[in-house]
Amino acid sequence: MADKVDRLIRLYFQNMFPKLINLKKAELAVHTGTDENIGGGKLENNYNNPVEGAMSKAEMNEDLNDLIRQEYIIGSFYRSARPDIQEVLVDKYRKQMSWVRIASDHNIDEKTARRWRDDFKRGVSAWIP
Repeated sequence: MADKVDRLIRLYFQNMFPKLINLKKAELAVHTGTDENIGGGKLENNYNNPVEGAMSKAEMNEDLNDLIRQEYIIGSFYRSARPDIQEVLVDKYRKQMSWVRIASDHNIDEKTARRWRDDFKRGVSAWIP
């Protein structure tokens, strides 16, 4: 069941979202150096502020906004889950333990652990297209 939501949850628990967000911001901050004035005419009333330009580029970037939104959604669902469910999710996604080991450590049935994970994924996937 390694789908898009599963991959995003794994990235969240491996603390990769801050790194991906910073990488995307760095990519946007790099000036390409290409001249966008193709017509060759004189650019009039040019207000050029590099800081504001970089900020507006970052705010308008769909990939960056998706990463931020995905991190927020997964974090919100995780923080609202019961502590025992949180522990199962950490064991599965951060520690990459097997379902048998997770069930044994938490004194629950393996089906219960998988159901908790599936319920969590369903909740997240309802908000992440």
